[in-house]
Amino acid sequence: MKFIGKIISWILSLFKKKPDPEPEPQPEYIWLDICTVSGKVAQQWCKWHYHTTLPMRYIKGEEPKAKCDVHTKPWSGQVCVISQEKPKRLCLHREFAKMDQAPGWCHVHNEPNFPEPIPDYHGQFLGFWSWFRNEAWDPKCQRDIEEAALQTAIKSRMYGMSEIDGFLWLCDGKASHNALSWKAPWVWFEKDGKRVFDLDRHEPRFFELYDRMLVILQAAGQDFGPHGTMRPGYCKYPFENNVNGIRGFNDPKAVEYQVKLTRKICELHKARYGASHKVWWKPYNEPNHGGKVKAYHEIMKFHQRIWEEALIDYTDLRHVVVDMTLCEGGIGELREYHACSKPGPYCFGNGWHGKNEYDRLAVQERHGFSTKTDFVNAFSSAKNFLRSQNKVAKYTEDAGGQAMDGLGVEFGPWKWGNAEQQYEMAKYLWEQAERYNKRIIYGTFSVETLTMKNGMYWPDYRVENIDWSRPEAIQRAWHEVYG
Repeated sequence: MKFIGKIISWILSLFKKKPDPEPEPQPEYIWLDICTVSGKVAQQWCKWHYHTTLPMRYIKGEEPKAKCDVHTKPWSGQVCVISQEKPKRLCLHREFAKMDQAPGWCHVHNEPNFPEPIPDYHGQFLGFWSWFRNEAWDPKCQRDIEEAALQTAIKSRMYGMSEIDGFLWLCDGKASHNALSWKAPWVWFEKDGKRVFDLDRHEPRFFELYDRMLVILQAAGQDFGPHGTMRPGYCKYPFENNVNGIRGFNDPKAVEYQVKLTRKICELHKARYGASHKVWWKPYNEPNHGGKVKAYHEIMKFHQRIWEEALIDYTDLRHVVVDMTLCEGGIGELREYHACSKPGPYCFGNGWHGKNEYDRLAVQERHGFSTKTDFVNAFSSAKNFLRSQNKVAKYTEDAGGQAMDGLGVEFGPWKWGNAEQQYEMAKYLWEQAERYNKRIIYGTFSVETLTMKNGMYWPDYRVENIDWSRPEAIQRAWHEVYG
């Protein structure tokens, strides 16, 4: 019986829940503030300097013991280069200085009380293009340029602009564009007395300055929307003078390099604005300036490749701008006017070669003048622009909208609008957007004062020379329509 009892006890023990093993002892953690300047444990003075401490977790008993030997007394450390005072968030340029007496807070870079941005209001400041593609390559003036760019970005944000557009690069080999032409994204060198590009090698300085521009815009609460390329006349040089066997802007292999460039720039945006950020991108600025149907369809193929091989990983079609300015005689639609009677070699149906979602979702843009009268009377496509089935459109004033004298600029039979005319134009477009149940984005091409330099008009870099009555008028128009 005893034997049977043991067997029964053994069998029962097999079904008995075994106690959980004793948990392994977990290490005890502590958090310490580490000075990002010295890499040592922060002292109380380290925390008085912007962005000079970082919380780090350590196993208790293994934490570092050495204390910061840089910030050893009040205000030893960073000061704003401009004011020589304690830096604030918007102080981009800082240097180290040890002082016996504490300076006050920087009086130059005050934090603005930004209003809510207007999603339907974009700016296109030529300065952001020329600043960072021109003199910014000269380190002697880079600081002044960045300070001017920061103030321009802050002011544009104060007037409601939610995004600033800008050309990504220009290189046409013209002598009048020398200041810009050799600052393209690719490395170039002299060969047989000519400048030749290597499209397999990106120019590091180009991307360093571009990233710096994103830092400035982000500090001011602004987004940046690159124009990936301009029409061939402005951007052809690298594709006609290179060691890569490409002999033309429209060479299919040229698109491969533009895909790589698009991805590289989008990666910079992702790093600065976060993985969920949607990049605004215009693949091609004024691509078919009065061109015919064949050229138009080739351009749509270009857009399709840039989208499918690059942009699709970084944004959505609601942030992809298709510039239809002067395409096929001024027609500004994708769907209605892309029907092709001879599909064959050029087109496979409506939209972007059968991709119907493209013509429904992408943003259609057209350039024009800044007065309501010229918009309604001078362009046959004005009504089509407003009534197209596409739900999002963008109307951008052309370069002539820049205020050279604050009163408007003559251009052929038209006169560019002053601030009140821009107000009337913007209000009209947004009222029409309400009427046709669509969204219209208004783009102010530039509000900078222009000066002649090297045979071309360039913005005066001083922010005080910008005519801010214009963006104020457009901001006022939006609030009157949408509240």
